[in-house]
Parts: sequence; structure tokens; C-alpha cells
Amino acid sequence: GACIYVGACLAMLLSIEYVGYMLGQSLLGLGWNFCFVASSASLVLRSEPGQELTKLQALNDLCVFGLSGLVSLLSSPALRALGWGGMQLLGFGTAAAILCIVAATEVAATRETGMSEGTAAK
Repeated sequence: GACIYVGACLAMLLSIEYVGYMLGQSLLGLGWNFCFVASSASLVLRSEPGQELTKLQALNDLCVFGLSGLVSLLSSPALRALGWGGMQLLGFGTAAAILCIVAATEVAATRETGMSEGTAAK
């Protein structure tokens, strides 16, 4: 999903024509959906048995859509302050942050799995 975000930023940065904008918006929507579905699935897979998954998922959705609404409200002042190119660079930064968080989460999960398997083998 984050890699598709990068493609969206590139498409909208390199072309200010209608086709570039539409391609960028399409990639942005696709990247958003991949990130959202992957994060929801990860939340379920990494939760402990016995946790109230519906409340956990509801809290996750509240945070995601609350932040989405806030960012939507801030988009016009940000565009005015940063300009079109600055907004695309901000998108690159967001994608980089997402990739770092996913990588850190995967490394932590791999270490945790390795530790639990090592403990079980003893």
C-alpha cells in the first residue's frame, strides 16, 4: 500500500495534467485500501486470544477515520502553505513513515516469534 502511495505522489508530482492527476488519485485510493485492509488484518492476527476484538477494531476504525477527517480539514491550509509540490513531498514522507512502521513491526514480530519458539524448545 505504501509503495502505491509513492506511485501516486510521483504521478501527481510529475504531471499536472488531468491524466496524471486522475492516475495519482486512483493510485492514492488503491494504496489507501491496501493499507487499511492490511492494518485491519494485522490487528486481528496480532491480538491476543480472549481480547475483545470488536472493541479493538472499533477503536482502530475510530482512530483511522477520525484522523482522516482531521487531515481532510487541514488539507486546504496545507496546500496553500506548501504548494502542490510540497504536498507531494509530504506524501513521500508519509509513505516512508508507513514503510518504517511496517518494517519495525515485522522485525519485532519476528523476534517475538523466534523467542517464543526458542523458549518452547527448551
